[in-house]
Amino acid sequence: NDETSVLQRQREAEKIIVEAYSALLLAFLLIE
Repeated sequence: NDETSVLQRQREAEKIIVEAYSALLLAFLLIE
């Protein structure tokens, strides 16, 4: 099904974004 694969890809993308954001936040806190 196309819809489920799209949703799955969207969820994976969100996970990557959240991980990148938390890594950025952590780096910012370490620099301060």
